[in-house]
Amino acid sequence: MRVLQGIGLGSAERALERALRIVRESPSTDPADLADAYIRLGDMYTVTSDRRAAESYLLAWDTLSGDTELEALRRQLFAHPTRLEVGPPPPASPDRMPDHARPGDPLFVEVSYTVRADGRVEDVRVADSNLPFRWRSYVRTRMEATRYRPRVDEREPVATRGLSYRHHFTLRLPRSQRQPPSPAG
Repeated sequence: MRVLQGIGLGSAERALERALRIVRESPSTDPADLADAYIRLGDMYTVTSDRRAAESYLLAWDTLSGDTELEALRRQLFAHPTRLEVGPPPPASPDRMPDHARPGDPLFVEVSYTVRADGRVEDVRVADSNLPFRWRSYVRTRMEATRYRPRVDEREPVATRGLSYRHHFTLRLPRSQRQPPSPAG
């Protein structure tokens, strides 16, 4: 789910609530479409920290229950936490190589974390990194602000521990240090 910049979360939430009403009232709606509408609304509620998220996810779960094909889709949608995107992350990039790194080395910060039953992230810990504190702190802070659709097990949103994320950085050299493009030919 990606919320477009320039559209307020409240407006997006109201639009998704209207879409759900339309889908629910349409005689041609199939269960997968109805579940998708519940999930999209639940995702928006998760992003806005609205407690109605769990109810929306459980309505989607129920909609996808009772049919083998739909239950396979349900497992796919709820077997693990799903990261919810709220606009592009701010661009950030180191402007010089760390002292211990060589050109061509991948620059990264890897964190471990838990996704709570409400989709919030906690227990963010840096597991590995070859970047200075500033960049480790940046990734940790971004992860703490990230929201997820939680894993659902037996019709219950549950916490998922022991997750990991590895953020790769690209070195941004100042213009004065950039190589000019080689002539074609």
